[in-house]
Amino acid sequence: MTRQLNADLVFGVVSLVIAATYYALARAIPSSLLDDVVGSRGLPMVYGVVLAGLALTLIARSFLARRSSSQAATGAATNAKTAGILVLGVAYGALLPWLGYAGSIALLLAATAVHQGAGLSGRVMIVAVCGAAFLWGLFVWLLGIPQPSGIWSSF
Repeated sequence: MTRQLNADLVFGVVSLVIAATYYALARAIPSSLLDDVVGSRGLPMVYGVVLAGLALTLIARSFLARRSSSQAATGAATNAKTAGILVLGVAYGALLPWLGYAGSIALLLAATAVHQGAGLSGRVMIVAVCGAAFLWGLFVWLLGIPQPSGIWSSF
């Protein structure tokens, strides 16, 4: 087993534990009489299942893949990108109560673009702000799903 193979396995197992915890917490979200077909816990539970699927894929890859040294370097870079996206998701969740949905999703969009190599520019900021406005309008106005307003509720 190579060092990279072990890193894939460890990261996969850690991600699977996080997915299971997230799914359990999502199932604990109380139902409401105002819930639609999906319910307030539907989307978070789907996120938990998707994360578990990705973690299981990484675990399987760690057992099946035999990599050359260049492939191991590529795998390490992929793990770093994946870990970065996970950190961005956690930061989004932590900022959501204070910045509200619009502010948090704008920061998430900009940070994801920068993390993927776009660099911080005016163009990235415009896309992040327009994307946040679009998503907020989609959920709040079109679908009627209220989103956290954070500090903006006081204005």
